[in-house]
Amino acid sequence: MAGANKAHAVDVMQINNPFKVKRLVESGPAVVVDVRRPDMYELGHIPGALNFPLDDFEEDEKALLSKITPEDEIIVYCASVTCHDSHTFATRLVEMGFTHVAVYAGGFAEWEAMGFDVAVQGADP
Repeated sequence: MAGANKAHAVDVMQINNPFKVKRLVESGPAVVVDVRRPDMYELGHIPGALNFPLDDFEEDEKALLSKITPEDEIIVYCASVTCHDSHTFATRLVEMGFTHVAVYAGGFAEWEAMGFDVAVQGADP
């Protein structure tokens, strides 16, 4: 994920440009992971994002690993720039051997504020 900035510990990259995230989502190379609570995810999320709350990481690591691989390009986000769950989640992925992990710093709040498409759980595609 060229052009991203290093953030926090362990070589986790941070993407500060919402248009870059939008391009990656639309072009399809990235797996997007929403680490917010399921109720927040259901109300609205980045289209195609998997919901895997930080609290479920250790409890259900097998479920996560059935959806992503260490070779995938992964973008992790949470509610907003003030939420740090995405950084914690991304750091854990890197510690597990994932090599292409980035945090979308602005999170869902910025995505929605930009007027980008939002998916709602249970809504017609």
